Amino acid sequence: MSHTAPKPPIFEMVALGALTLLAALTLCRPCHASELPPKIGDTSLVWVEDNGGGIVDDFVALRNLWERDHTKVVIAGECSSACTLYTALPTMCVKEDATLNFHAPFILLADHTQAYDDNYTAWFTRQYPKAIQEWIADRGGLTHEWLTLKGSQLKRLLRICD
Repeated sequence: MSHTAPKPPIFEMVALGALTLLAALTLCRPCHASELPPKIGDTSLVWVEDNGGGIVDDFVALRNLWERDHTKVVIAGECSSACTLYTALPTMCVKEDATLNFHAPFILLADHTQAYDDNYTAWFTRQYPKAIQEWIADRGGLTHEWLTLKGSQLKRLLRICD
């Protein structure tokens, strides 16, 4: 499932200067170690724990790399926002006590407001396994509100780690 995130039409409506500033702020901010899934001794295994998400393109790139390399991904603890894109990996499993938090992707504008785009949200939703897509649809789709998946629902929809 090697996909690149489409650029939402909202980018066309935002002034170039604001985009440049946003890109500079995003690219120049220091990356905290807790934002990246740590590798455990074995490079064929990644442990994702307490990950709040981040830039969609970064998570898609990692997902594509791990899919290509057949890296086993274990989701433990909390996985939110773009982190949930890892659920599409064929080698992914979740710990029984994991919590997944979903919402529609957004673009942070220069004035710190969040802009949403229906086409981008539809693309984002299609990145999930069918069972997750149906679960999201049954709850009205992705919006700015959080949808939380845990417990028995999590066990029913995703593979639990051995």
